[in-house]
Amino acid sequence: MIAAGSVHSLALTDKNNVYSCGHNAEGQLGLSDEKSRVAWTHVTALAGKRVNRIYAGGSHSWAVLGTLCSELRPDEAPDRGLLTTFTYQDREQL
Repeated sequence: MIAAGSVHSLALTDKNNVYSCGHNAEGQLGLSDEKSRVAWTHVTALAGKRVNRIYAGGSHSWAVLGTLCSELRPDEAPDRGLLTTFTYQDREQL
């Protein structure tokens, strides 16, 4: 899965790893800094988590974590899931 923002992109691999590249002045790459990247870089903050969806906006990104209802068997209860965001915190983008 690929998510393209205005000036950055995210990729979710079939092994559940998230990579990001592009402009990062607002921290939207999820790499704990504000340095832009020209090469795909592993988002280690999401390592080991079940990432179901990724989204990229203008200067922010989202990752939806947890089990999707469509993946459950009829006898299973869904977990609550979690929305993780990457953005410049002072901008209150979410």
